[in-house]
Amino acid sequence: MKLKKILGLILIIIGIFSFLAGFLFMFISILNGGNLAFSHISTVLISGLVGIISIALGMNITGNRNLKRNIGIILIIISVLFSINLFITYYISNIPTGMLMSFF
Repeated sequence: MKLKKILGLILIIIGIFSFLAGFLFMFISILNGGNLAFSHISTVLISGLVGIISIALGMNITGNRNLKRNIGIILIIISVLFSINLFITYYISNIPTGMLMSFF
């Protein structure tokens, strides 16, 4: 039983890191050129799907009863993060090079 909870927590952590990796990948690609290619969007979609599946499996294994509510809250947080990327894409057209160097 204890091993199941540890496995569930590991899956939840993997899901959260997968979402954060997709967010950072999209954020860095926007800052570098502002062009979103199909490969960028597909990478973000794959990391999002891996994140959703691993969080759902992790919550199911740990025996969480409010599965739909918790996944809904997590998806709202993730959608806010990706909407920040969307606003950056549309409203920042010329980024100074000094600002770009501060992110790396």
